[in-house]
Amino acid sequence: MALQSEHGGTNQHDFMYAKKYLQQFYSMDPVSSRTAKRYIRAVSSKMKEMQGFFGLHVTGKLDTQTVAKMKNSQCGVSDVKKHEFYIKKPKWKGNTITYRIQNYTNKLKHEEVEQVVEMSLKVWSDVTPLNFVRKHSGDADIMITFASKEHGDFFPFDGPRGILGHAYGPEEEAIGGDVHLDEDEFWTTGYVKKGYDLFSVVAHEFGHSLGLGHSKDPNALMYPKYKFFESKGFQLSHDDQTAIQSLYGAQSENSLGRSIPEKCENSLTYDAVTSMGNSLLFIKDGYMWLQKYWGTGNVEGFHQNYFPKFQTKIDAAYEIPDRKTVCLFTALKYWIMNTLTMEISMHSIYDLGFFITVTHIDAAVYIKRRKKTFFFVGDEFWSFDEVLKMMEPGYPKKMQDGFPGINGTVNAAFEWAGFMYIFVDSDVYAYHYEEKKILFSIKANAWFRC
Repeated sequence: MALQSEHGGTNQHDFMYAKKYLQQFYSMDPVSSRTAKRYIRAVSSKMKEMQGFFGLHVTGKLDTQTVAKMKNSQCGVSDVKKHEFYIKKPKWKGNTITYRIQNYTNKLKHEEVEQVVEMSLKVWSDVTPLNFVRKHSGDADIMITFASKEHGDFFPFDGPRGILGHAYGPEEEAIGGDVHLDEDEFWTTGYVKKGYDLFSVVAHEFGHSLGLGHSKDPNALMYPKYKFFESKGFQLSHDDQTAIQSLYGAQSENSLGRSIPEKCENSLTYDAVTSMGNSLLFIKDGYMWLQKYWGTGNVEGFHQNYFPKFQTKIDAAYEIPDRKTVCLFTALKYWIMNTLTMEISMHSIYDLGFFITVTHIDAAVYIKRRKKTFFFVGDEFWSFDEVLKMMEPGYPKKMQDGFPGINGTVNAAFEWAGFMYIFVDSDVYAYHYEEKKILFSIKANAWFRC
């Protein structure tokens, strides 16, 4: 499935160009053993298909408008295989799909490519139950590769301003889901007249990786012709959204919990608690309370209303004040959010060094004086060195060894004024980590003056 850029061409070459185009994108038989009259009739028939798809005047004749449309940017999936032909094809069986960036283009910084890939995947995960988890080694469901010319899949690239990239649907054996991008192109992030925006191409190709074909809607991401899309604030068209949800379903309206938790309920527990600047952020079933340490100005509401880029239920959270960042965890993924710009980047929990047996984080807390983060998973805890960016050796350890007196699963934790506050069910324990003892306990909702 490939995106093709504009080609030049003189009028005398238009018919030869059209024949090649129809063979490549409309499965026209290239065999020339038939008579010239029958061959011209076959070309005319395929041309009518193409004209019908793009809403042109259907004549079967190679007029100026038809030639111009052919020479616009083009994706290599056959145009007549629209969305409705794809919804009955195989899809990924689970909702968690792994991806790996095998190499990088030399036109952009590594972090720019990574950010584009994350934004492109978010386009699809925002409207489906799909979760995308990055891998740094080994096989992944979607392998992303920059390559030139012949690159091992019998569909060679053709240099600058030719084929931009292609992708394979989930049903393709061995290379299903993979995305290949032509390294000979001038890749950009944003609109550049003589370049190609990587987001506009990759987001489209991921649609193919997930099992989609093309849309007739010129405003759709999956429209066959290449088009620049602004990544900031991008949302799928109705046609794209309907197609992908035909395969994987929609995000549940109640996936974040639409009822408002009662903050003074005696048995209230929290999914996550973290400091955030001069406030404490409490999260329960998608609802948040932002409580100031001092004074007024408290905020509450469903967290997606305040963090519109983050639409997922939160399992754990912690702040690194010096970096002005908050880390938010859900299942196999975590996001790093800049508390000044509210920009969010997505990562896999396995990037931190967790074993594959860990499928979610119960709670996390950053210890400022040690520059380490403790992660709580069941009856064990892990220690991550935020300076060296690595999990410390010898972990996980049992809770009873590191936090004697804390019994039960830790729901949330944060540090304040040199002490840890550990939430277990509806109780909170003020804990002195160096002395390994509980100082006192209060109810979890004590911060709300209940």
